[in-house]
Amino acid sequence: MAESDADFVQLAKLRLGWAARTIQSFHDGVQAFLDTDPFELAAHADSDWYVIRFHVRKDIPKSLSFLAADAVHNLRAVVDNLVWGVGQLHGASANLAMEFRDTRTKYDRWFEANKVGKLPVALQKWLLCQQLFSQPGGLRSRLHRLNKLWNADKHRLPMLMGGAMAAGNIASTGNIEARMSGIFSPLEDGDEVMAFRAIDGGDATLCPKFTVDVAFDKNTNPQQSDLDVLMLDRESGSARLFLWNTHRYIREEVLPVFESLGAGCHGHGSV
Repeated sequence: MAESDADFVQLAKLRLGWAARTIQSFHDGVQAFLDTDPFELAAHADSDWYVIRFHVRKDIPKSLSFLAADAVHNLRAVVDNLVWGVGQLHGASANLAMEFRDTRTKYDRWFEANKVGKLPVALQKWLLCQQLFSQPGGLRSRLHRLNKLWNADKHRLPMLMGGAMAAGNIASTGNIEARMSGIFSPLEDGDEVMAFRAIDGGDATLCPKFTVDVAFDKNTNPQQSDLDVLMLDRESGSARLFLWNTHRYIREEVLPVFESLGAGCHGHGSV
């Protein structure tokens, strides 16, 4: 790769390092907050159901939202730096950025307006794969989820909530019916985490074990799809985990895509 090509890649790597330091500060701040026992999981009897509910003892400090927003911004900017840098090498629009469109028609209009067809075919395919209409099950790609959080921060601070995650297999005896609506989800005070009851009046026991964390709120949660389906994924209950996994994804899977594109890679075409 020529020296001029490497400039934007080096900038992206430096920004990614800065993002890692911000995520670590956020991680440490969340842990210090959790060490004060701000959340409680308590069992309540509700008819023949035993319901485990989430209770908030202390509000999450706004300083943690500021740190989360800084991390989101820098992770998102890393990808923009890379897309724009390659675009300028290959004659794409000066306004080119990493963007997301919900339909192929909208994407094609963006493609033409920003001269994306001048990019190497491999990068065109990569950009296409990141779009919602290319994703299975109507779920956003990781970078699209990151972009959702970034857009939210432009209008308001990313709101943080509590989260509960199963700490292992949930042991039980007897014939049990259970619902687990709140596991791996952002939670508000009084929200149900899970509930269970014995079937047919028999004897049954359940021994759930949970950990608590801080999560992005339900409106900007990174796992929420356009179908309003919240995946049972640990990242939905942990903002720290989403940020660290996104950092690793960019470092290990996104950066190599752009590092492989040299000045001589002018294989134009369309996909």
